[in-house]
Amino acid sequence: MSRQKIPWLPVGAVAILGVVVVVMKSPRPAIKGDPEEIPSVRAAKDQEDALRLAREIDLPVLAKSDKVLIEEASRRGDRRLILENHEDIKALRDALKPSGAPETGGMNAVTISFFRKNELIRKIWVFQGGEWGFERPSVSHTTGHEANLWMIIEKYLK
Repeated sequence: MSRQKIPWLPVGAVAILGVVVVVMKSPRPAIKGDPEEIPSVRAAKDQEDALRLAREIDLPVLAKSDKVLIEEASRRGDRRLILENHEDIKALRDALKPSGAPETGGMNAVTISFFRKNELIRKIWVFQGGEWGFERPSVSHTTGHEANLWMIIEKYLK
């Protein structure tokens, strides 16, 4: 009776290579501080909490946006405009300044959606005149009043 020789080294190498391929193709968990991670929108308990979330999470994440959709409220005309120019997007982001000004309870004039690679990052509502806030799963508190924001929006809607 003869023993067959099994090529253990090549078989082992193929098995290890298979494990490496499976591990590399499996989805990776988001690492804390991962620059590609987009944190989900969080609920705010009150206006103060909304301002804190805007400063710490929401506004910094807008820097990752590469496309913006401005949608006019239907009572104003239903216009939709897409911005993909980096300078236009930056000007819009820079105009979003949290202020903690009193909430007025007005009506949305436009909704601004920020995207990265067609993935929605954040959505903002804006009243005519520049009062604005992030849409949240809870109450969407006023985050700021910025006349310059409204002037920039009007420039695009004309």
